[in-house]
Amino acid sequence: MRRITCRTILSASLAAAVGLTAAGCSSGKAGSGPAAKVLTKAQLQAAALTAGELPAGYRIVKPASADALFTSTSTTTPAECQPIQDIGAGKPTAAWAQNYPQAAKRTQVLASRIAAYAEGGAEQTMTDLEGALKRCTAFQAKNNKDGSVTTVKVTPGKAPALGDDAVQLDLASSGGGSISALRMVLVRTGTTLALFSAFDISSGKPVPLPQQVLSAQVDKLRAATG
Repeated sequence: MRRITCRTILSASLAAAVGLTAAGCSSGKAGSGPAAKVLTKAQLQAAALTAGELPAGYRIVKPASADALFTSTSTTTPAECQPIQDIGAGKPTAAWAQNYPQAAKRTQVLASRIAAYAEGGAEQTMTDLEGALKRCTAFQAKNNKDGSVTTVKVTPGKAPALGDDAVQLDLASSGGGSISALRMVLVRTGTTLALFSAFDISSGKPVPLPQQVLSAQVDKLRAATG
């Protein structure tokens, strides 16, 4: 089976043969109150998890730019499904990505990306995604670089009760004789978005996301944004 990276799945695979399985939303939107702080790049980086804050067995690796999340260059048909292809991208003012490999599970990949947005930006990005998930049961994604096309199927799933708003997606791609799938969770906390992705390279199947890691990151972003 070919090597799978986050970019492979979100761009080449999704633009060559991905089936999205499972998108769910959980919302704990707060009422009116003081505006949440917009984090600077330095503040956002400081809000990322450190090795000492991870459960035993995990370590931190900074991904190469080619393997980072949000490197998709695909366009969807219908256009209203684009927010699913570009899950959580929006227009952040700062972003930080890091992966969490496990020595005991070498074929599993856990990737993350946290991003800060101007006032209202994170909320709008989540709104766009949630709207697309209600309207799109399937779409095609065309890779803008090589013209390859992926058929994508979308099925709702259960999102974790984290942050102010959360969405869960399982993305499955098939193409070139191989099948790969990953699980993604996007959580909004104030003016930030945290995206987590997990998959198994050998099985080509999504794997459960570690709630300890997700909760720790969301808590740290909550503390940083006030």
